[in-house]
Amino acid sequence: MSTTSANELDRRSESLCQAFDPERFAKEAASVTDLLREYLHAAGARERPVWPAVSPDDLLEAWPDPESGPRSDVASLVSEILAASTSQHHPGFVGQQLSTPPSQAGPVAMVSAMLNNSSAIFEGAPVAIAMEHRIVTWMAGKAGYGTAAGGVLTSGGTLGALTAMLDCEQDYPQSRPMQRAVEWVLQQQVKAPGDWQVKVKGVKPGGWAFERANLAYPDIDDTAVALIVLARLLPVYKDPARLQEALQLAKDWIIAMQCRSGGWAAFDKNNDKAILTKIPFCDFGEALDPPSVDVTAHVLEAFGLLGMKLTNPVVRRAVDFIRAEQEPDGSWFGRWGVNYIYGTAAVLPALEAVGQDMTDGYVAQAADWILVHQNADGGWGETCGSYMDDALRGKGPSTASQTGWALMALIAVGADDYRSSIQQGVDYLVARQKMGTWQEPQYTGTGFPGYGVGARVNLSVPDPAENFQQGTELSRAFMINYNLYRHYFPLMALGRARRFLALQGDGG
Repeated sequence: MSTTSANELDRRSESLCQAFDPERFAKEAASVTDLLREYLHAAGARERPVWPAVSPDDLLEAWPDPESGPRSDVASLVSEILAASTSQHHPGFVGQQLSTPPSQAGPVAMVSAMLNNSSAIFEGAPVAIAMEHRIVTWMAGKAGYGTAAGGVLTSGGTLGALTAMLDCEQDYPQSRPMQRAVEWVLQQQVKAPGDWQVKVKGVKPGGWAFERANLAYPDIDDTAVALIVLARLLPVYKDPARLQEALQLAKDWIIAMQCRSGGWAAFDKNNDKAILTKIPFCDFGEALDPPSVDVTAHVLEAFGLLGMKLTNPVVRRAVDFIRAEQEPDGSWFGRWGVNYIYGTAAVLPALEAVGQDMTDGYVAQAADWILVHQNADGGWGETCGSYMDDALRGKGPSTASQTGWALMALIAVGADDYRSSIQQGVDYLVARQKMGTWQEPQYTGTGFPGYGVGARVNLSVPDPAENFQQGTELSRAFMINYNLYRHYFPLMALGRARRFLALQGDGG
């Protein structure tokens, strides 16, 4: 290593240490607090103007160019910001669209900035999520929505757990936890107007939301899973009329949201105009919501349980969409889970549910694709890198959730040819269960693959890393480790495998 590079490493190491130095933080925080105190005094005493008399051009001319590097003196930077800012704490400030923050907001904002706890997932911010839930529930009550507007992630927990318990043949009439969960799910059905109505007119709301208290944007995927759960409970639920009403509302809403291609997207209908991806600063570049195979498959699985089969025109259009999206190797792309294992495993149970002949060639090709990607340990796994490298499709260390998906795909096909592979997958899960569950550090959930268009892309273009501005590290993507995937997907698979293997053993 050269002297220059060693010195550079030392400089960077020292700079990194300074960035996280507690004493430096305390010193800079004290100086900023003093400056803000002086600002509050001056604004309250009318010793500074409400609005700095400065033009945008002058302000741009005076503001340092980012190429000049980071500012080392925080106090001088804050002084410049204060001098050029509107004084909302001035008695002459009339409000505009903004409300003046109380002085206590400053210290609290400092804590928020320092902890950087994202409330997207519980592990990221347990306290923030609890606080948010309390506030949202309180605000919803004030707005007249009642306690049903509160809650936690629906698809990420309750519906998945209920599906697993049903697959494991838990007795619903005797299970108080399942009964409470179903009541909570029914309370979460969104019956308020939402943004989806911009494109879909004359249809009553009836979906479920992925997020907590999201009345504006219920999504088709979680609504489909809710239908799957509730349809299976219809014979044993205490109030069939109530359940039927919820099912009908949700089914009508989903049918109305079917896209022109025959598939379903997550939140929108026909939101596929590429020009929207060119808007600067849009979230991850993902402004589109085109239909996906996995969401469409979950809808078909739900509709199959409700008695809608291949002769139904809505179902027929969706199956045609799925068939058109099948890859030459027999698999399907996974938009919301990693990746081709997820997509393929969503499709096969759906086809079975709507009455597809599971011996058809395209079905067998998909099942064989699952079969040949089984790992030597009996499990299945796929790396997130498959979103940028086709050679990685279906390849990766075995995981509990992806093994569960693959098993459910093969079980849906129902052929005895797959019995040995299914048994090996079951053995993999059983051998690795610890304290009732499974460990899974891998990310098997997909937020955005990083393409910027919300759908699969052609990776055979020259230099795909340059074209999509990311490689297999997925620097533009947003991948997710859903904590409960490792719990309920293996359970679903084991419950279904127990019945399948028992039937096959009896020669059924």
